[in-house]
Amino acid sequence: MTEVANMIKTSNMFKNIAIDIYDKYLKNKVYGYYIPLIVNSAFSSEVALKYMLKYDNGSYKSIHKLYDLWVPLNKHYKICIYSYFKEICQTPYDFTYIDNKIKEFSNIFIDFRYSFERSRTYVEPKFIMELMYAVSFVANC
Repeated sequence: MTEVANMIKTSNMFKNIAIDIYDKYLKNKVYGYYIPLIVNSAFSSEVALKYMLKYDNGSYKSIHKLYDLWVPLNKHYKICIYSYFKEICQTPYDFTYIDNKIKEFSNIFIDFRYSFERSRTYVEPKFIMELMYAVSFVANC
């Protein structure tokens, strides 16, 4: 399997884990799985962004910061991601809001992966999951 094929497979596996956590626990108001939901959603988004960068440019930065992966992303991908938010998620978010939220939550994978070492960072699970769905949809196209 090629590196890019393995990247999209990995992104989808973490997305599926996040969805399973949401469906099994959070939908049933079992909130002890909030952190694994965020970590898996953020990591799925990160790998999908890296996949798109690798696909277009042949490389990506070895970082975990979502915003640093978002900024160099091809404008076409960004427009598709924005459209997914609007059409599929039916959110009122505009381009600026999404950019600002990705910047605000840029370090969320690291902050939540090691949440036992740091003070709690606030995150909007709804936005992180919507981002995961949007990025995944575009990457899988």
